[in-house]
Amino acid sequence: MTGLFSLAWALAADWLFGDPEGLPHPVCAVGRFIGWWDRLARKRLSGGERSAFRLRLAGLAGWCATVAGTFLFVWATVAAAGRLSAAAGFLVQTYWLFSGLAATCLSREAAAVAGFLRAGDLPSARRRLAGLVGRDTGELSSYQVVQAVVETVAENCSDGALAPIFWAALGAPFGLSAPAMWAYKAVNTMDSMVGYLDETHRDIGFVPAKADDVFNWIPARLAVILFALMAPSLGFDGAKTLRTGFEQGRRHLSPNAGYPEAAMAGALGITLGGTHTYGGMTVVKPELTGGTDEPNVRHIDMARSFLWPATLWAALLLSPLWLLP
Repeated sequence: MTGLFSLAWALAADWLFGDPEGLPHPVCAVGRFIGWWDRLARKRLSGGERSAFRLRLAGLAGWCATVAGTFLFVWATVAAAGRLSAAAGFLVQTYWLFSGLAATCLSREAAAVAGFLRAGDLPSARRRLAGLVGRDTGELSSYQVVQAVVETVAENCSDGALAPIFWAALGAPFGLSAPAMWAYKAVNTMDSMVGYLDETHRDIGFVPAKADDVFNWIPARLAVILFALMAPSLGFDGAKTLRTGFEQGRRHLSPNAGYPEAAMAGALGITLGGTHTYGGMTVVKPELTGGTDEPNVRHIDMARSFLWPATLWAALLLSPLWLLP
């Protein structure tokens, strides 16, 4: 029950504050370690006939060190605080759960891009979008900017809110909700940094990318169900959202990202996907067609409206796991 209270307070804190600007975030420390390991491994192991094999082994070793190290560090801080007092343990656990959520931060960033588009400031919208997505944004049209924002809201609702709650809930019966959430955050951060198909990361990022696919398999499909459940109360077609999500989600290059994106396309009645560039490399993604409406700035607001209802429903549906002895 204490863990469930921690989650409730964490959700309330994320709703009210999001990620405080100007303050260091724990995920940055995880990212710095990953960046150091990535540079070191590629410098030492690249080149030669067995380069690909060595880099894949390094990817596996780096993944294990990052995920296990993050899990153990969070567990140790919660345990040490708990030895001081029950209140200290509760506060530290709540902090970790709060810092592992990203619903409000995602909503604010999407709203900021929408604000620039409404003001007719496309260059600023592109620059702000660059902090949200991995694709090249410098030449995007306003139509494409809207598509990119809607896609990232859908995908990151799953990655940044639903999946952390899911993994925290799985750890809760063992008193490991915060460490489990942050083990997932390490998996997801590693994939976002090295899980690419380019020449630089194709081998070293192989294990991190595949692991992220496994860890997000259930949350991505849960997102489709939650979006469909939320759709009628938000003025959208729930059946269409569910149908589009599961029928078209499998078309995506990613085994997971397409499901929440297709569900969002179905809800909003627009088309997502298409051809994009990542670091100058062209990537053709299948179109996820939910309707014929042309994406415009209103669709960003519509996509944002799903974020918190889906997050709260995920917490509610998974709450029985927090009550297990």
